[in-house]
Amino acid sequence: MAKQAAVTSAQLLRRHSVWRLSIKILGVFLFLIAGWSLRHWAVEGVRIPDNALHPAYKSGAWVWVCKLPICLDKAQAGDLLLLETPTGERIIRQIAAIPGEDLTGEQNGRIEGKTFKRILREDSWFIEKATLHAPRKGDTLRFATLAPAQFDLSLRLLREQNPNIKYRVVPSLWLDSGKAPLEKAQAAEIHGIPIRLKELGSMSWQELQLVQMQILRSELGTTQATIRREVWQDTTRLDAFTVQQDCFFALCLRGRDCVDSRELGYIPRNRALGVQFSAGFLAIFRTWIFPTGETK
Repeated sequence: MAKQAAVTSAQLLRRHSVWRLSIKILGVFLFLIAGWSLRHWAVEGVRIPDNALHPAYKSGAWVWVCKLPICLDKAQAGDLLLLETPTGERIIRQIAAIPGEDLTGEQNGRIEGKTFKRILREDSWFIEKATLHAPRKGDTLRFATLAPAQFDLSLRLLREQNPNIKYRVVPSLWLDSGKAPLEKAQAAEIHGIPIRLKELGSMSWQELQLVQMQILRSELGTTQATIRREVWQDTTRLDAFTVQQDCFFALCLRGRDCVDSRELGYIPRNRALGVQFSAGFLAIFRTWIFPTGETK
């Protein structure tokens, strides 16, 4: 009996030894590290911070996001994208175009891509039909060939890629096929306020379209008025630049009072934080884990 008690005591001492306690503490520590890593690098539950996805998703609804690179590589138009704005705010928007895809927007708010169709009610961004292209890493964007809407988005991307370099936009006025004095634009107004010539370079493509329409009405016999823009860095004209990252174009589910790529510009890969899990993503993971089709 004493021997059995002695063995039991020895076992208890070993079971509660400093070494075993250290192993248990280390195991708990590693478990916490693994959970934090999973939360930080792989999967995250995110609350939708606004009503941008109403009525499909209400503000405050939970969305599970995959943050692994494979998820962003496999993202498709229509998936929900967790992104970070240039000011550091995290928002969730729907992907309208993945890198390399084109997107067409019309005045009635209809937006259509390869696999994406949407009508943004009360949209005022597309004041006329415009085609956009979500650029890929390595694409060369030439300002002279860009449509007005894509010029704005590309210029914003250029400035984001090179935040320490100052770029300026130099406008010029062309009536029909000849260059005309820029002073002809002085009579134009935006929301009843006369424009200033020095502000033309910072105007959006929609504002410039309104200015062109007013110039065209005032110039009898003229069939076309165009304000062309050039990008300059100090005394050097910049004709083109190379895109450094794949870019997404993301939208709200409604058109009014909602910040998305129409204001933020293209979403470069470093600001695309993750994509919502969906049935399509689960199928991708099953294929990844069971490449031969086995599911058992």
